[in-house]
Amino acid sequence: QRQMCIRDRINELGILGLESSLDRADERTRHKNAAVRFAEAARRGSAAGEANLVMLFLFEGVHRSDQELGVALQRLSLRAQQGDALARYLLGFAHELGRGVQQDARRALQLYRACGDDVFALKGIVRIGLASGSVVELDRAHAALVAAGDGGDGEAAYYVGYMHWLGRGAVRDEALARQWFEKAAAAGFAPALELLRGEGVPPFVPPRRTEIGHPPWASAYPAVTSNA
Repeated sequence: QRQMCIRDRINELGILGLESSLDRADERTRHKNAAVRFAEAARRGSAAGEANLVMLFLFEGVHRSDQELGVALQRLSLRAQQGDALARYLLGFAHELGRGVQQDARRALQLYRACGDDVFALKGIVRIGLASGSVVELDRAHAALVAAGDGGDGEAAYYVGYMHWLGRGAVRDEALARQWFEKAAAAGFAPALELLRGEGVPPFVPPRRTEIGHPPWASAYPAVTSNA
């Protein structure tokens, strides 16, 4: 029980280092420090530490060693098979990008679809489905992304704009598409700001991985702390 508390606290220190406004270190240093803590928590058996180690690698490109990352991905794969939604999403994103695993859009879609109505997974499905020549069905994702966009999610609004621009999973309506691009830009989503500064609407290209929102950092708290 004490060991469980220690590993969870180490993982939490990694999260606090990333999110605390009191840490004045530059962003790269904070990421590297978090990678060390997540890796140590994972080594001690923390599922949250493993998920965070992989998330930090996928979205920020930071990890401590290829060996630690490989072990974390293997364990994440086992949890995905057991029904862990976060594990399924992270592996789906890894396959979508081809980072740490082989790039495989079909496998990414399988994992995203297994996440049900999770908005991050639905965004992943839409990114793949908006690619040129894709035949992925997007209707199911539209309502969820509209709700997220209305709630201030600029990334979701950006995808809804392209869905309407291309008529993929939504009625083709260029005026409505532009409204959604403007909503995404108002939320500060960089690709939408770039789009509105240009002339016309370019073919859809997925945002850079650092522009794609990720789930909250995984935490085991509230944890059992007696005798710790």
